[in-house]
Amino acid sequence: MYILNSNFTFLKNVGDISEVKLNELKEAFKNYPEFIYQGKNNLLFRKGVSGIVIQPNQLTYVTQGDVEQIDLEFIISELQKLHELLNLSQSSVFGLRFEAIENRNTNLMEKSRLIIKDVSDIIEAQGIGFRFMIKNEKFFGDIHIEPFIKDPQKSFFNVILQSSANINVNESHAFVRELFDWSLEKIKKAANELYK
Repeated sequence: MYILNSNFTFLKNVGDISEVKLNELKEAFKNYPEFIYQGKNNLLFRKGVSGIVIQPNQLTYVTQGDVEQIDLEFIISELQKLHELLNLSQSSVFGLRFEAIENRNTNLMEKSRLIIKDVSDIIEAQGIGFRFMIKNEKFFGDIHIEPFIKDPQKSFFNVILQSSANINVNESHAFVRELFDWSLEKIKKAANELYK
């Protein structure tokens, strides 16, 4: 599975970033060679296809690549370091968002139409996607599974999940791992069932 893009986000009020704090951030994240400054509340530290985004209401780590290359320990460590530098409270809602594709070796546009053929015929659908609304005691959100328009031999997944309550940023590794692994497991199983 290839992650086209992903956002690992702590949602919280960041507040204004002073010139002194900005210099501390630049020093702390100097291993990110590209720095984009869009005003004191919109910052991006980028290194290749990964980066740290600071906005007024969230701190986000963005990346892409093969799912095996996504290093959750590193991602959360970078976000924790950012929390400490900005002196933010350790309580935060966590959001996970990613888009991914996976090879299926069959034409999913055609297969997807067969799942609800009568309805797809009525509206002359080329292909059919599914949206699943998720809510449990730990998190809620949406999962979309559909044929990848650019290549009907691939599944496309869009996962948008958020913690149901605040989590402790310093203890977030286990929660993020559980959420990410749960997402990957469920989308693969659901796609296998949909497109068998």
